[in-house]
Amino acid sequence: VQKLLETINWVRPLLGLTTTQLTPLFQLLKSDKYLLSPQSLTKGAQTALREVEKAIETKQAYCLTKNQSLNLYVVINLYHALGLLGQWNTQWKDPLHFI
Repeated sequence: VQKLLETINWVRPLLGLTTTQLTPLFQLLKSDKYLLSPQSLTKGAQTALREVEKAIETKQAYCLTKNQSLNLYVVINLYHALGLLGQWNTQWKDPLHFI
């Protein structure tokens, strides 16, 4: 749970999600003093996880803008690393464009 929430919290701003929306997920960290213990998702946590899934599914991918620098964003968890190519420009409506 801890590693999953760490990754979700890292991409949360990129997905347009608030910490309030994810509160039921973060409550799972408080439910057991042993963070590696098996956990069951509450209904609220399931709903929050569906919101994360929906945000990931609907996040738009963009074409490369040639006059903008290309960045590699790396998300690392316990089992693997994920690399995302993107461009950042504060002048765009959505400042982060994943390629």
